[in-house]
Amino acid sequence: MKSRIQIVEDEMIVASDIKSCLHTLGYEVTCISDTGESAVEQAARDKPNLVLMDIMLKGEMDGISAARLIREESRIPVVYLTANMDVALLERAKRTEPFGYLIKPFQEHELMSTIETAMYHHRMEIRLLESEQRFRCLVENAADAFYVCDMDGHMVDVNVAACDALGYSCQELLSMKVSDINPEMTQERIAALLEQALQEGPVTLSGQHARKDSTNFPIEMRITTFILEGKPLLLALARDVSQHEHLVDELREAIRKVNTLKSIVPLCVLKKNLTSAGAIEEGIRAHHDTVMSKGVCPECLNAFKRDISKGTKGKSPEKKNYSPSGPDSQAPEQPQPPPRDF
Repeated sequence: MKSRIQIVEDEMIVASDIKSCLHTLGYEVTCISDTGESAVEQAARDKPNLVLMDIMLKGEMDGISAARLIREESRIPVVYLTANMDVALLERAKRTEPFGYLIKPFQEHELMSTIETAMYHHRMEIRLLESEQRFRCLVENAADAFYVCDMDGHMVDVNVAACDALGYSCQELLSMKVSDINPEMTQERIAALLEQALQEGPVTLSGQHARKDSTNFPIEMRITTFILEGKPLLLALARDVSQHEHLVDELREAIRKVNTLKSIVPLCVLKKNLTSAGAIEEGIRAHHDTVMSKGVCPECLNAFKRDISKGTKGKSPEKKNYSPSGPDSQAPEQPQPPPRDF
């Protein structure tokens, strides 16, 4: 598919020569515009792949002003054509982010190489923009808080989760330092973490973050670093672990209660003089809030049996009945067989 080029040139002979050259190189010319105003309108209508823009145009709008509007409204790459580029004009042109310059007169191969380079850079720009948009979408929809700060500790980027967690707006956070929400993150600490992340990879640590209302909450951070425009930046992924710590505290309390119960359950009924299941339960309740079932545990029952065995060794043991209802309960009398005559 041929690339489509728009020519903006108010000298018709020059414009015709450029058009002929473009056709020879295999490009399609969408139109020739002779004013800045018409160039903006036709670029929005035709959506060319690239605009060749003469800087000096007749009328109120010059090529630089027209290029700025085309970039803002249509995101179409612009290559400037000029016969005289002074320093002031160059500074104005640079602010419109052009994709190249061609000094008149130029050769056919110069035109082609400039056009191809400009369109390649534009494609890369679009891909980068799409990648950034995808990344931003992921970051903004993440449940965890993202923070980016520079070497001085200034926050340069945050996501919605960070704002929600701390109670600040995005604008407020971007005017603050990391130490404002975590006093431990001093400039020296940030420099050390950056160095550690560069040498060893991502760093995990725990800490506290302060909300706007002055309350604190525990967090776990995963910290890494990256380079942007030659400057190292620190990226921190922070997760609120308040609920996790609450569950850990509950588990510790449950373990404490179990350990307490383990030290109470092997009560010796004989030594404690607990003569009924109710008394056993009351004794345990005095030390623990666990609800106990009725009856005697197997360990206590075995203790009874051992004591009885020791006390009646060598004698006919006196039979006693033990039931889950306690020693006070009476076992029903067994029927006796009738006497027999011999």
